[in-house]
Amino acid sequence: MPAIPDRDILPLTNRIKNRIRKERKHIAKQKERFVEVYSQGLTNVEKIIVDTQTGVNYLLAASTLTAGCGMSVLVDADGKPIVTPMD
Repeated sequence: MPAIPDRDILPLTNRIKNRIRKERKHIAKQKERFVEVYSQGLTNVEKIIVDTQTGVNYLLAASTLTAGCGMSVLVDADGKPIVTPMD
């Protein structure tokens, strides 16, 4: 396969960057139903996801070692769901 000349790569790179910018602006205009508010880990990943309509917090846990994934409502000490106030 022939190499792509540098003069052809730059316009292509700029078009890709512009497309990504447009997509980000489009996504920012939409209100996402679920947003990630916290994340930790690379192999064993834990994330806190908030439902923007109800404010309910969920814990998403995934492990690449076992290829497993689970999601659960986060609860306080009394067993009530943790709810983030929504504007």
